[in-house]
Amino acid sequence: DSVKQLGGLDVFINGLSRLDDAELIEKAPERFDKEVSGVFQKMFQINREVVRCMMREKAGNIIFLLIDDILAYAGYPVSPTYNHAAAALMKSMAKELAPFNINVNTLTFGIYDKGFSPAEKRKMRKELEFCALKPQIPKWEDLLPALDALIYPSYKYMTGQNYSACIGTSSI
Repeated sequence: DSVKQLGGLDVFINGLSRLDDAELIEKAPERFDKEVSGVFQKMFQINREVVRCMMREKAGNIIFLLIDDILAYAGYPVSPTYNHAAAALMKSMAKELAPFNINVNTLTFGIYDKGFSPAEKRKMRKELEFCALKPQIPKWEDLLPALDALIYPSYKYMTGQNYSACIGTSSI
């Protein structure tokens, strides 16, 4: 058992979804439900096993990473379907796992620099003015420290919440 070899499981981070709803619907609408339900099934099964380990220890921290839905309007690959399912699962898990001192939250990332040229960055700032006036476009690495607040919370009862590492407000 890998968890025993590691000496336990304190933090589990559900990675970003690789789903892009718009692309999937455009290219293969007949596969949309199968693709999405397959991702949900895997997410549920993995988290069920993680929870079993954490419940034995009566402690833990589970985080779901999301990309803000609103970025679909700026050409980013996003999955509102995945985001809202993950948020619903997070809220349900947070209620059920609070007695076991297991925190469950989502962290929603907003706009980030996908390697834009200076001209692309100016264009993107203009397109994203609906999020903030003259929005900053951080590098992906600059957003990652937001995880620290959830991995090492200053308040132990931070659970069942969506935290945003983005400009403006998250749509979740």
